This record gives sequence, structure tokens and C-alpha cells, in this order.
Amino acid sequence: MAGEDDRKALERRIKKFERKLQQLRGGKPKTREVERFAVSLGRERLKASQAKREPTYHSKVFPNLRVITIPHHSADLKKGTAMAVLDQLEGMDIAAYRNLLETGGSRDVDENA
Repeated sequence: MAGEDDRKALERRIKKFERKLQQLRGGKPKTREVERFAVSLGRERLKASQAKREPTYHSKVFPNLRVITIPHHSADLKKGTAMAVLDQLEGMDIAAYRNLLETGGSRDVDENA
């Protein structure tokens, strides 16, 4: 029954991601909070030589997903910018986790789906 246990663990993980997403959307998230959320989804910051000017994060869990840029200036993120980044994380990463749950473990995720 390891497969069923894995499925339930993945369901709990997705629910945790969704709760955190709603919490972040409920306020004006700071840059560090959005970055921590991206990391919790399995993203890793690319080294400066691999990225452009802004900090860029790629998915270690789903390597075929597009990279996401999270602006990091001296001031906090503007609310609209933060919401756009959260929309991208939901549309790519959380959707990939949901797809993983539905397909029973295949990590071959189409980022355009």
C-alpha cells in the first residue's frame, strides 16, 4: 500500500501549497516570502552567471517547467507583481503537482497544458 500512502502524502502536500498560496494572496507578500514559497515548491535559484539581472528560479522537481523571475529590489514587491508571480507558481508548479497526482506519478508535465 505504499502507492496509496504516497498518493495521500502528495494530496496533503498540495493542500498545504494551496493554503500557503491563499495566505500570500490575502496580504502584501514580501519578496522573501514569495521566494520561500517558490523554494518550497521545489524551485532553486539559478546562479548569477546562469540568470539574467533578476533572481531566476528553476524547478528541480519538474525540470521542463519554465523558469520564474522574482524581482528582488531594495523595496518590497508591488502587490500586482507579487500576484503575477504567485499566478505563475500556481499555473505551473501547483498544476504540475496536481497532474502528478492525477497521472499516478509521471513527472512528464507539459508546461503549456
